[in-house]
Amino acid sequence: MKLLIAFFFVLNVLSHGGGVIKSGPLRGCHNDRKNGGFHCHSKSIYNGKSFSSKGEALSFASNNSSTTTIQKNEVPIYKRSLYGNWIDKNGDCLNTRHEILKARSLVPVMRKKCRVINGKWADYYYNEYHTKSSEVEIDHLVPLKEAHISGAYKWSRQKKVEFANDLENLVITKGSYNSQKGAQTPLTWTPIDKAYACKYISDWMRIKKKYGLMVRKDLVSQYNMMKCTN
Repeated sequence: MKLLIAFFFVLNVLSHGGGVIKSGPLRGCHNDRKNGGFHCHSKSIYNGKSFSSKGEALSFASNNSSTTTIQKNEVPIYKRSLYGNWIDKNGDCLNTRHEILKARSLVPVMRKKCRVINGKWADYYYNEYHTKSSEVEIDHLVPLKEAHISGAYKWSRQKKVEFANDLENLVITKGSYNSQKGAQTPLTWTPIDKAYACKYISDWMRIKKKYGLMVRKDLVSQYNMMKCTN
């Protein structure tokens, strides 16, 4: 009996072609040696979909073009300084970072002059909570660099600064998660949990639409493939 169980265990491992990918955009997927091609489990953001190859899974759709074409040589080099710093819009000595920490805390915050020190914040990307402001970053959901190459490079200095301080495009997350995401798009980085991933992509597209920025067709395909509901 033990020998039979061991046989089926080995067979299952071999059919997964080296095991399920545990990180990156293809987490939850594996080479399907039994049936051929490349398969993603139902618990992954791909909803059990199978592909002819790993490359097809990465591209999400055969057409990777964007809804609006911007030639690379048209876009000036991105510089963070073009989008300014946090501002104190209402003159109460709290800049954008600390205004968000104050407004979104689930408990009354502790302040030290013009800085929020403690509170309780839900992480935007993961089911976690943070209580020290030093643990979290205020992340641009649509990164400034991504906005820049998607059309924001055409904006005035004032509009760029306004975008960088737009509360709708700012979320609270743990510092390490902010570093992992960086300036990536949802095509190369999403939260692992499907519900969080769907919200992230939905909000991403909403911000892009609000500012008339380019949205890639393959990102829309990814959202539809995940069977997210609005």
